[in-house]
Amino acid sequence: MLNPGLYEQLINRALCQELESIPAERKSVAPVDPAEAAEMLWRYIAEVAKRALSGMAEGRGDVADQVALANRLIGLLPETSIAQSSLFTGAVHEPQMFSELKKEIASHTGSRPMNIVWQLHQEIPAKFLKKTQQVIG
Repeated sequence: MLNPGLYEQLINRALCQELESIPAERKSVAPVDPAEAAEMLWRYIAEVAKRALSGMAEGRGDVADQVALANRLIGLLPETSIAQSSLFTGAVHEPQMFSELKKEIASHTGSRPMNIVWQLHQEIPAKFLKKTQQVIG
């Protein structure tokens, strides 16, 4: 029989503060199993987002505000970028090269040769800009 307590609970800031007041011999804390981390974290994120959206629905915001919040949250999630080293395997759950290229290309003109304007999702680090400028001349 299990002792009373929290089991398989992610430790957020609030819980961490509560745990600090409990003597070490009365608690057992272990890291999340890497095989279960994604599942546990998405469930936690979903619950936090649900509470925030529900709070907005209870008089603190309309549907447009909820949609705006959802879009901001989604915008914070990292996307695969072809600028980063990525392995495109073609698996269903992996990013597809065509869709990733469409996200990265802001515009293009011509066909032979094609002039592509890339849309950056983050600034190019200064050390790379300096090298690029040296190569371009």
